[in-house]
Amino acid sequence: CVAGHGDYVPFNEKQLKALILQCCVWMRLYPRITVDRVIGHREVDEHGGPNPFKTCPGSLIDMDHIRDLVAHRLETVA
Repeated sequence: CVAGHGDYVPFNEKQLKALILQCCVWMRLYPRITVDRVIGHREVDEHGGPNPFKTCPGSLIDMDHIRDLVAHRLETVA
């Protein structure tokens, strides 16, 4: 969870760094979580869940970019 409203303001550098790090921690603890499973609430229905009727993490947040950052960190940090 990242506090804020991504429809109005994108994540700041500190939020983004913490989010990427936490995703990597969970992915190392739970190997069945893959980068393609790092999703925002707004993407739940695309992955078999009910439509949440939400935009979170927000329209200014590019989830593909988040997934790319997570993948890059997993590749470069042991």
